Parts: sequence; structure tokens; C-alpha cells
Amino acid sequence: MEKQLTQGGQVMKMKEEDFEYLKNKIEEFLQKHEFDLEKLKEDYREAGFSMKRLRWDLFHYARVRPGHSIGTPTEWNVYDYINNNHIDTALRKITNTK
Repeated sequence: MEKQLTQGGQVMKMKEEDFEYLKNKIEEFLQKHEFDLEKLKEDYREAGFSMKRLRWDLFHYARVRPGHSIGTPTEWNVYDYINNNHIDTALRKITNTK
């Protein structure tokens, strides 16, 4: 049986292997550039930016490229079964933000 991921008591629709891919990409980006996630959160708050902005900035800066197996295939074809709302839920879990 496939392990179910949860965020805030809700079952996440993202598959575990796709979650791990996303988590690894974000962590690799943070390590490569020597960013401290907690410091980034503080900086974003002080600048008046939302945590959603932080999550999606990290997503794009980490060069995560979601795709769909039909039309726009990538190495991460999550649009076959989820949308950006589900990706944001996973980003919330990774960054521990609301």
C-alpha cells in the first residue's frame, strides 16, 4: 500500500516520489546558495511579502519544471494528476509555512 502524505491533517494528493523530488530540488537550491530557510522567511516577512510568495519563489529558483506527459512532458509530470494548488500544499509542508 502506498504511503499517504499529510499536511495540516489533510491527505496530500501528490505521490510520495514526486514530493521527494520537489523537496530535494528545494533543499539542493538552498544548500547550493547557502540560504537559511528560517532567515529567508524572516526577510520575506520584513519586506512585506507573503509566505506564498516565498514558496513559489523557491519553486522557480530551484528550477522545478512541472509538466504533463501529453503536450509538455518534463522529468516531473505531475500535471498528469494534480494542479498548482496541490503543489502549493507540498511547498507548505517543505517550508513549514501557511
